[in-house]
Amino acid sequence: MSNPESTTNEEQEFAKRLKSWGLYRAATREAIRDRLMGQSPYNLEQSLSNESHNDEVLVEAIRDILGIDLKSMPAAQIDHILNLHGLTIDEAKVIARRAIRFRQWSRQLFENAKESLFIKHKQSLTYATYTILRTRSQALCEELYCRLVAKESTLEELATCYSEGEEASRNGKLGPVAIEEMGPIVKRILEVSQPGQLWPPKEIEGWWVVLRLDERKDAEMTEETMDEIYRRESEQLIDAEFLKKSHGTR
Repeated sequence: MSNPESTTNEEQEFAKRLKSWGLYRAATREAIRDRLMGQSPYNLEQSLSNESHNDEVLVEAIRDILGIDLKSMPAAQIDHILNLHGLTIDEAKVIARRAIRFRQWSRQLFENAKESLFIKHKQSLTYATYTILRTRSQALCEELYCRLVAKESTLEELATCYSEGEEASRNGKLGPVAIEEMGPIVKRILEVSQPGQLWPPKEIEGWWVVLRLDERKDAEMTEETMDEIYRRESEQLIDAEFLKKSHGTR
């Protein structure tokens, strides 16, 4: 029989090595993920068996995780990518099945709170594409806005020529960007705008800005959207467990 004290010392030493490599958090979170899935009160085995043996789902998971398209890539290219990861194809399938299991576990853990979770995350999953012109000069911004109203130029043309931000190289276009990630003023403007609505010059964080919403894509309660929401909630649960463990080992 192994000595429990020796095992504990080995675990502590390995944890130190992981920390020195900068891998402790990532490795510990994955261990917590496995533990939580293993302790789940839900009956996952049948659903996991059904999904993991679906070739289409497995191929899709391998593509998403490792960038390997088993359907279209030549065998030599597949082998090259596997070698870069130090994996065999069977090991890649194990990784993919684990990801499938995590998705199914997340669904079953949170699906009873589907509606409330959708409301909670909806704004962070709403994206906008917009065109912006910004300059430090109020006078220039107002002059350019007058040209827009008079239809002497398009916003894209003026942004390319006069905008002082990164958008100048993209005809003034930004996005799609999650509205939640924007500054409070731009966020509010885009929330109340209709596509194509042009806003007059406004001072925002030291810039004079003319802005137009091009498209806003509101989140919809699709399977893909809900899987992303369940994933976020599961990752937050794992983070909370990691913090508990970290505080307990200091």
